Order: sequence, then C-alpha cells, then structure tokens
Amino acid sequence: MNTAAPGPVQVAARKARALASVFEDMREMIRIGAYRPGANEEVDAAIAFNSRLEEFLAQDRGACVGAAQSGDFLIEILEEAEGADAGTAGR
Repeated sequence: MNTAAPGPVQVAARKARALASVFEDMREMIRIGAYRPGANEEVDAAIAFNSRLEEFLAQDRGACVGAAQSGDFLIEILEEAEGADAGTAGR
C-alpha cells in the first residue's frame, strides 16, 4: 500500500488495522455483554469504528466506490471513532 495510496490514507489504514485488531481481541467480551462502554477508550473507538466499517462493507452489490472515495470514507470513520472515544472519557 506504500505507493498505491496517498500518505493520509496509509496512516488511516494503519489505524484501521490497529482498531480492527483491538475489536477482534475483544469480540467475545463485547458479544456476551461483559464489556462496559467507557471502560477502555481504545476499545470504545474500536467498537465505533467496527460499526461504521460494517455499514460500509455491507453496501449494495451494485454500488461503485472509487479508491479515492474509499480512502476518504476510511479517514471519516476513523475520525468519528476517535470522536466516540473522546466522548467516553471521564465516564
């Protein structure tokens, strides 16, 4: 991905992989309800990111999204996830 995407998208992709990893590590705890929102800011961000990513991946079969739009969307959902993370601080 080093030459295929602009710098901001590469940074976003690294963050996305990290959040996806956090979510995967906590998946079972989240599924059974053992994780409480606000207990860990990174997990909260991973949950917010995963939710939006799932929406994107479930787009209509006929939908066509270019590489630039995909990169922009990735950056957007990461910003939203970071905002959700900040919204749980101090709980």
